[in-house]
Amino acid sequence: MIRVSIVGATGYTGGELLRYLVRHPEVSLTHVTSERFVGEPIHQIHKFLTGHSRLICEKLNVSELSKDSDIVFLGLPHGAAAKPAAQFLAKGVKVIDLSADFRLKDIRVHTQWYGKHSAPSLLKEAVYGLPERYRDQIRTARLIANPGCYATTSILAGLPLVAGHHIGQGPVIVDAKSGISGAGRKVEAAYLYSELDENMQAYALKGHRHQPEIYQEWNRAGKLSNELIFVPQLAPMNRGIFLNLFAPLKKKMTAEALRDIYLSYYMREPFISILGVYESPEVKAVTYTRGLGFRIWSRGDHHRSPRQPCQRRLRPSHPKHEPDVRVRRNHGTFVSQLPLGFRAAGLPRHDRPRPSRHGLAIFYSETPAAAAACFTTNVVKCVHIPIDQAILRKGKAQVIMVNSGCANCCTGERGVREAKKTISWASKALKVSAQEILVASTGVIGDFMPMDLLSDEIPMLSKKLKGDDGILYHSFHKAAEAIMTTDTTVKMAHASVKIGGREVRLWGCCKGAGMIHPQMTLSGKPHATMLGFLLTDLKSTAAELKPMLAQATDQSFNRVTVDGDMSTNDSVFLLANGASGASLKSSADGLKFYTALRTICIELAKKMAKDGEGASKFLEIRVEGAKTEADAQKMAMTVATSPLVKTAAYGEDSNWGRILAAMGRSGVQFNPAKADISFGHLCVFRQGAPTAVSAEKAREPLKAKEVTLRIQLHAGKAQGFYWTCDFTGQYVDINARYRT
Repeated sequence: MIRVSIVGATGYTGGELLRYLVRHPEVSLTHVTSERFVGEPIHQIHKFLTGHSRLICEKLNVSELSKDSDIVFLGLPHGAAAKPAAQFLAKGVKVIDLSADFRLKDIRVHTQWYGKHSAPSLLKEAVYGLPERYRDQIRTARLIANPGCYATTSILAGLPLVAGHHIGQGPVIVDAKSGISGAGRKVEAAYLYSELDENMQAYALKGHRHQPEIYQEWNRAGKLSNELIFVPQLAPMNRGIFLNLFAPLKKKMTAEALRDIYLSYYMREPFISILGVYESPEVKAVTYTRGLGFRIWSRGDHHRSPRQPCQRRLRPSHPKHEPDVRVRRNHGTFVSQLPLGFRAAGLPRHDRPRPSRHGLAIFYSETPAAAAACFTTNVVKCVHIPIDQAILRKGKAQVIMVNSGCANCCTGERGVREAKKTISWASKALKVSAQEILVASTGVIGDFMPMDLLSDEIPMLSKKLKGDDGILYHSFHKAAEAIMTTDTTVKMAHASVKIGGREVRLWGCCKGAGMIHPQMTLSGKPHATMLGFLLTDLKSTAAELKPMLAQATDQSFNRVTVDGDMSTNDSVFLLANGASGASLKSSADGLKFYTALRTICIELAKKMAKDGEGASKFLEIRVEGAKTEADAQKMAMTVATSPLVKTAAYGEDSNWGRILAAMGRSGVQFNPAKADISFGHLCVFRQGAPTAVSAEKAREPLKAKEVTLRIQLHAGKAQGFYWTCDFTGQYVDINARYRT
């Protein structure tokens, strides 16, 4: 557990911090301090903590807090945090400062806006706490400067434009409206209800303290000489920020092209959501979330409202790859996260002129690519698998065509003829040999292909793919949308790695939300469906790709279950077209590439579990101390597929007995008297008996959106894991009406 203390816990900032930390499964709160409320229980100041914390407010004593604190949050006023920060650091305690004392790097600028600094030598060391820019530095930092509220929204709104050098001549205008809690917990006439109700007021018009912070971070991303006009306003709402950014562009571009820039820059950022061009942002929709949402508008789109971002945060995770912004194509829309030499196009079912449950996607390499694939081990297989296996014997492919809505499984000779007919249509439209076109399907078993639709849509989509839009991120996103069935979110991932001094890029997407329990191998010999498509510009061969794909699949997709039902159509494809010019010259090169491949496979696999049909929680089952890895995997899978365990997770019921029962029927020999079970890091069952943890306390880790269930067998050193989700009533509703 991470031991955390909060200095200055009774203000709005401290309250919001406590709201998150009391529910964090890996945090133990040890101290809260206050100048005004010494001796009072913290739940008397922040009423929402009633029943969650019994901590008493203390007077700040650096020596005492340092004894049992790993991290200290400083929620003190500007100018009051620097001295205790230096003292805590001297005692080996990490510091996260929520004031402005360490945000500005230039001491002269800090002095101008905030006055004299009591620890200027620490300014250089402090890491600006914006994970979208400084994630790696934050991980290892001793001192983190938490960004200001206006600064966070403004910086992130402008970063893609500044970093990509898209801003032209003229002022950049930030029009920001904030809730009144942003002014802090103080009594002033300006913040009275009678003054703010049904009223809007601008303030700090001569200059707001967040202005130099915004300018500093934009300049660190890309030099900016434009005038910044910053207009903060108080809105009659308790919390949140609604911000409009107006910036002159170097080149005229459509809203879609501008949105592509934001999508590409923030593709791997879990705290940021890019809204659709026609979606209207609103503060109420994102209250109590942890993210930023952007809606993009371009002056050329006169029929659209000129409104841009509002705050919106999504589920947290741990992205590892920063975007590469060096390659640009098509009027400034940079797509360098995508592997070179590939194109994509998609027609999602919701984009059709009339209602339909069918979608169509095409992934295309500009040259024949080395190809490998893994297929389901289900004895009942769909039509596309034997067709693909025959093509893959040559180790080359140029196209993957995907139909969603129809599994084309158990459809007899007609299904085979129709699959081959679609290949011939694609071959003619794309001018590619039929022997280099792979196909995949997902949907209802027993339904026939929608040939009347596909006969028109395959040529139409092929033409679109060959056009200027085919290389754009937006087109790859559409393709990833088009393969979805019961999925609620698009699942994509990318990575890049240096090999032989050249940049090798990998991109992948997958679909899968129900009927998920893949067990895939290269041959398909020994779960809606799991389909995955992986593209890279590495120069390689099928023989080189096969073992890496098999191992990456086994460590990712084969470790996911939603409902324990293996599909007839599960498939993962990997194409490598060599456009980067880099090849694997050594085992070290091979390890680099494999690590990147496995990373995006794991990310995609986890996204499937998180998007399980009706799911409200992501579960990771970890088995440690087993005799063999096979034993650990077998037990993890049994627990992960237990309906009783999954329904208990949904109900946040700390019923560890269900886990123990599943362990006992897994077929793995172990001694229950030596076993431990933990929810997160909270041990609820140890050495054959329940611990002293109360049922209510044991529920706390289960309230998180992502839960780890740990099993320790004390029988060896082997480990295993499985990813799954909870079972909800919505899962039953979806599958009870799947065909109707």
